[in-house]
Amino acid sequence: MKKKHVLLSLLSGALVAAPLATVEASHWLQARQLSRLQSNAPELASLWLRYALGDPTFNPTGEVGDVDCRRGQPAPGRVTILTGTFGGTSTRSCSVPARTPLFFPVVNAAFLNSSTDVACTADADCAFVAGVCNEAGLCDTGYTVQDKVEIMEQYFAVDDHCEMRVWLDGEQLYPAASSIPLLRTPSAPTTATNPASGFVDHEAMASGHWALVPGLSRGPHVLRFAGKARASDGTCGGSDGFALDVTYNLEVGGRHR
Repeated sequence: MKKKHVLLSLLSGALVAAPLATVEASHWLQARQLSRLQSNAPELASLWLRYALGDPTFNPTGEVGDVDCRRGQPAPGRVTILTGTFGGTSTRSCSVPARTPLFFPVVNAAFLNSSTDVACTADADCAFVAGVCNEAGLCDTGYTVQDKVEIMEQYFAVDDHCEMRVWLDGEQLYPAASSIPLLRTPSAPTTATNPASGFVDHEAMASGHWALVPGLSRGPHVLRFAGKARASDGTCGGSDGFALDVTYNLEVGGRHR
């Protein structure tokens, strides 16, 4: 082995002051929420990892069409986790709770220890992946948390992810001057299962650019996000790069499905 009334009165300015105060209070609350959630970004990212790779029988990243966005949520009532794709375009329809923040990666990558296909007879044969020789005679990788942080910083640098956008109901949330910014952070270590090998890593990590959308009002909403990773030649989303474009048709506060 990547982000958003006018009341007219000729008689009293007090009638105008109340909605303005409400708007100011709303902005203040959003700023406080953003600050609090930014400080917990690694934990939120680890919730995504648990959601995306915590259950080997459930693969939300590969789902399309009418899906169950409430299944497998690791922190129901506090935050709703969504996920992208393994590349390409996808459209999903589902219900989510009202006024519960949505957290998802725009572009990210997961880093899990796993079993390789490299044959071995002793642990020394697996030193190149800091691993051990398992009972099947294959090398297991054995990267520590610090190893993973350093490798992700090396291979998933801040400018490796590009053309990242988030829209809600047709309005671009990111990038925009008044938007909640994307969070760039590695996750806290958590347990995840490699979907290819079934290997369980109790210190799995993910890193990338993550979006946080404040809880939505009841009713239908359309959330869309897109992003790319640079190819080996430095071009954004080039031939060996990565690109995704995901649309969620959300029924907020709707019945569970």
